Amino acid sequence: ASDVRNEFSKTYITTVRQADPDELARDLEELGKIGRDWLGGEDVPEKARQIRYQVDMRYLRQGFELPITTTVKDVRENLGTTLVKQFHDEHMRLYRFTVDTDVEVVNLRAIAVGRLDRVTFSKEEKRKGTVSAAITDKDHKAYFDGEFVTTPIYDRVRLSAGHRIAGPAIVTQLDSTTLIQPGHHAEVDAFLNLIIRPNN
Repeated sequence: ASDVRNEFSKTYITTVRQADPDELARDLEELGKIGRDWLGGEDVPEKARQIRYQVDMRYLRQGFELPITTTVKDVRENLGTTLVKQFHDEHMRLYRFTVDTDVEVVNLRAIAVGRLDRVTFSKEEKRKGTVSAAITDKDHKAYFDGEFVTTPIYDRVRLSAGHRIAGPAIVTQLDSTTLIQPGHHAEVDAFLNLIIRPNN
């Protein structure tokens, strides 16, 4: 259920002072077009497609860069002002200092995202009946700490929201078996998950 995502980048190492903003903007637009074409190839509906842009920036000869989220318009019109300020602010936020030197552009990036519908789960209403109705073997024994202890077996299908199982116990179902250890208990939540916690 994760969103579809891919990144398309181009290395472009130059100082902001020497950069051609129009050229950078054109390259970003081209990366964005590649991203949109890719989303189309993934059959992402038009309304669910999103392209985000980043410019990786660093101080001159610095060994690492920071991704600065931006727009094609800002790169074209505000590379030396807004973007540089964003970079200084982000550097200050992360490292608590800035440097009085030229800022370099290192990479251009278009991030293509296809938004998928979120998965929703319906809540289970509490049903009548006690948890004991889910027991399939109340006399089963299991070995804990050097001795056999009565460890009832429960059928997961018969459990409903709000049921509480005291350990030790075993819950069986078609594809797995869950052990509730002594000193613990399990609660069935509204989505029928088994939440196991130690006793207080």
